[in-house]
Amino acid sequence: MSPARVVASMLLAVILPCLGCGGSSVARVPVSGTVTLDGAPLRYGSIVFTGTHGPRAGGIIRAGEFSITRAEGPVIGELRVEIRAPKLADDKPLPSDPGEMTRLAIHAPELLPERYNTTSILSVVARGDGENVFAFELTSAEK
Repeated sequence: MSPARVVASMLLAVILPCLGCGGSSVARVPVSGTVTLDGAPLRYGSIVFTGTHGPRAGGIIRAGEFSITRAEGPVIGELRVEIRAPKLADDKPLPSDPGEMTRLAIHAPELLPERYNTTSILSVVARGDGENVFAFELTSAEK
């Protein structure tokens, strides 16, 4: 996948879930958690939760952590999870400005194998009673 498509996918994954959400009667839940790659916190990326019904929910992963509020969270039930991350130089600090981060990510290839995004094997069950805290332990080795 081209670097531009990777970034476009990341941006759409985070922006699209927020569109058309006004007035929804679907029960949403907050979600949070961690994402590691080969045992280390994932530096930067995006995460999207997609249910069989209701709106998608997406958020940003920074320093291996993500948090999505109830207002923007996924629906209750089984959810497919997609995680994307641009391949960035380890020694370069991440910009705090979202626009600059987007420009940086546009030129970066996808870091994660397709089994975590395009053909995701990841899923979780979001519950309406209790916390929805998930840990995703990813590996870069092909399976």
